[in-house]
Amino acid sequence: MRFVVHVSQYSTDVNSVTGLTLHERNHHTPTFDFATGQITLDGAIEHATLPGEGVVIKDVGRLRFSVSADGTLDFTFVAGHHDALIGDRTICDALA
Repeated sequence: MRFVVHVSQYSTDVNSVTGLTLHERNHHTPTFDFATGQITLDGAIEHATLPGEGVVIKDVGRLRFSVSADGTLDFTFVAGHHDALIGDRTICDALA
């Protein structure tokens, strides 16, 4: 059995000290496979832009993973460009 969700998420994040504004547009499809315990994320998982600079965080493509008992993500398949989920770039970094 699988559970599939279509996610469209928009947000504006603002640094309350500097006023720096980050815009997010995310469209992805998470699939939860209960038979295998794996989760697959397809699409624009995280896509953030700064006005005047362009894209500052891009997590797009496909990720397939399971979650271990201690909460660690065990990746079984990775395709695409992943700044945040695999890399070390975060929304907080972009807003600093």
